[in-house]
Amino acid sequence: MKKIAIIFGGKSVEHDISIITALQTMNILSRNYNCLPIYISKNGKWFTAKNLQNMRIYSDFEKMAKAKKTVTPLFSEGKFLIGRKKVKIDCCFNCCHGLNGEDGSVAGVLQLCDIAYSSSSLLSSAVTMDKVLTKILLNEFKIKNTKFEFFNRKQLESSVFLDQFKESLKYPVIVKPANLGSSVGISVAKNQSELIKSAQVALNFDDKILIEEFLENSREFNCACFFYNEKYYVSKVSEVNKKEIYTFDEKYITETEDKPQEISLDLCDKIKRLTIETYKRLNCFGIVRVDFLYKNEDIYVNEVNSIPGALACYLFENFEEILDLIIEESEKRLNSQSKIKYSYKSDVLKIFEKAEFFNKLKK
Repeated sequence: MKKIAIIFGGKSVEHDISIITALQTMNILSRNYNCLPIYISKNGKWFTAKNLQNMRIYSDFEKMAKAKKTVTPLFSEGKFLIGRKKVKIDCCFNCCHGLNGEDGSVAGVLQLCDIAYSSSSLLSSAVTMDKVLTKILLNEFKIKNTKFEFFNRKQLESSVFLDQFKESLKYPVIVKPANLGSSVGISVAKNQSELIKSAQVALNFDDKILIEEFLENSREFNCACFFYNEKYYVSKVSEVNKKEIYTFDEKYITETEDKPQEISLDLCDKIKRLTIETYKRLNCFGIVRVDFLYKNEDIYVNEVNSIPGALACYLFENFEEILDLIIEESEKRLNSQSKIKYSYKSDVLKIFEKAEFFNKLKK
């Protein structure tokens, strides 16, 4: 039986949401695989324990985790060191959300370990995590998205950003931390005073903020995609039931009454095609959810989630089968990368060793 590691938690404000995603994923994977849960604590340390599938322990992990052991990645070995034992990993599901996980950090570690993993590459993950970079690339590929400006902490501490903002955008605007998800730190500003306050809130979570036009009374849709056997597979289209913006509480805490509107077949088809186009252009891998805004017959790509909550299982049928395909495709990708040459034989070091300037440096 294949050993599948599930990595979750992390040094991120989306830590708790990551735990939920991991437990949901493990419940499915444990039917057919030997699952190894790996929990990254809020201070960034990696652990495994016997009862990590019990949600109650995370209220006081240090006291409630049973037979806790540290986990250490072993570079180039395809293994983790669990306590003092080396454990071979066939594939890893990255269930981390936000910084220090979804941003390519975990993908980079797994890449160096020669372990197959379910999510996008380091570069693609980093680009889709950064909302500013995502929008810049979407514009380059002629994929419609909302008008925007972005500012770093130093610019926001001066009044310069207000002048630049006035030249390009009009109120109301939506203000976001550039590298975050789950609607944390997001707010709508309808005037200059609210803009300054919103920017201050966003700066609590990132050194760079995104300010974009706010499409009032727009509809919001989700659609997910994954790649398998040289084909792109797309999920159903789901409409988000939101108020002004889709907040953290609306996503995870408050129960809202569904009031679904009819989604025409034509609109569904357009969203699905745009989901695949976005996925391809941003070189994504694994299950990725694309969020859309729709107003006045125009469809805008809003955000790209390289590791969506619950891995977007609610958008697919036969999700257990899809996870099997993701594992298979992840292993294919690792095998393909193993065929790449990472060394090049040359005499350059011998030549430099004999060079006059190099001999002077040694002295």
